[in-house]
Amino acid sequence: MILEQYLNSLADSGRPLRNTDLMSLSGMSREQLDILRDVWSDIEVESKEDILMRLIELSEDNLDADFNDIFRFCLSDENSRVKAKAMEGLWEC
Repeated sequence: MILEQYLNSLADSGRPLRNTDLMSLSGMSREQLDILRDVWSDIEVESKEDILMRLIELSEDNLDADFNDIFRFCLSDENSRVKAKAMEGLWEC
């Protein structure tokens, strides 16, 4: 799946999150992060929390996974629960 299409599909709360797709978010480029920024506001809070929780789990299970830029970006989210998940994801930083 093309990353841009996947990022846009994250706004669909009815679409299941798959670890293999979420791994494509590891080590995102600046351009890819810009695309994420564009769609992030369209994602429901519960879905954002779920995405971040899954990224945290993936990073704990796979040392090569790098979601730190996403976690840093999420520190500026309007929702305090999303910010808390982002901080949890950055606990090693």
